[in-house]
Amino acid sequence: MKYVIYCLIALAFHNSVYAQTWLPLGEGVQPEHSYQSADVKSMVFDSVNKWLYVGGDFYYAGDKVSRMMGIWNGTSWISTEKPNAYLGSPV
Repeated sequence: MKYVIYCLIALAFHNSVYAQTWLPLGEGVQPEHSYQSADVKSMVFDSVNKWLYVGGDFYYAGDKVSRMMGIWNGTSWISTEKPNAYLGSPV
């Protein structure tokens, strides 16, 4: 019985110490039209520049046109949109 109580206390302590708080990244990602949905399919963190690369099926990252790929620099979204460049499917 002591072992079970010890395990429960250890589990509760572990969860409280390593709990994370999730915060929104600016305005997030949005679809082109209000009747569509915007889905994030992948995220990669660049630990050197401290940027988060986000890929998926969306049109806007924050208030910037950034079709299917956006970069969060910690304070705002960076557009990946280039003239005459288009990713044919979600990243």
